[in-house]
Amino acid sequence: MRAYELVRARDLLQQAVAAEPDFPLAHSALAEAWSALGYDAKAQEQAAKAVELADDLPREDRQLIKARNHEMSWRWDEAIESYRAAPTFHTDLTPTILDLLGLWQLDGLRGYRRHMPGHSLLRGGAEPATLSLTNCSGVWGCAFENWGYMRRNLKLESRSWDTGYKCYDLELDPFEQVDLGVQACGDLFELARQTYRRVPGEDLPKPEKD
Repeated sequence: MRAYELVRARDLLQQAVAAEPDFPLAHSALAEAWSALGYDAKAQEQAAKAVELADDLPREDRQLIKARNHEMSWRWDEAIESYRAAPTFHTDLTPTILDLLGLWQLDGLRGYRRHMPGHSLLRGGAEPATLSLTNCSGVWGCAFENWGYMRRNLKLESRSWDTGYKCYDLELDPFEQVDLGVQACGDLFELARQTYRRVPGEDLPKPEKD
């Protein structure tokens, strides 16, 4: 980003902080702008303020704000741990790489950004992505149907050999051992019903038994 763009971003973020002084994401973004302009003390002040105000934010936003605070204070090991603890989807990688390269905000990418399901991990405040999951598509078939939805740490899935959908909390149960019941996944169950219309393997011919 050019220097004048950084100055403009800083000015706009200062206005945002003045308008909503209790909004932690604005303080965190302002910290990043101050850091990019070389004002380390101001960056550290804003990053610390963001952490102070972040208690009511979703967990992933709190983790990113904490990571940015560690980064502004050059506590790299702690920053890495905080970034690692934030939920990440593979769909976030492309936006994050483009952002690291300074390309994410280019006008030429505007049309593509609209269709990207992920978001840059360098920017907080994004709505949690709701991702459909399936191993089947119009491009290739699948020997065993599997599908569902995922949002944050919750994963709803059903496989050909299941009798219905199962819900897992991947933060607490990364190996998917404990089915919490579809109610625990909230609206993901209804999304799956509307999208896929049936559970995997339902209404398909079953192999004949010998």
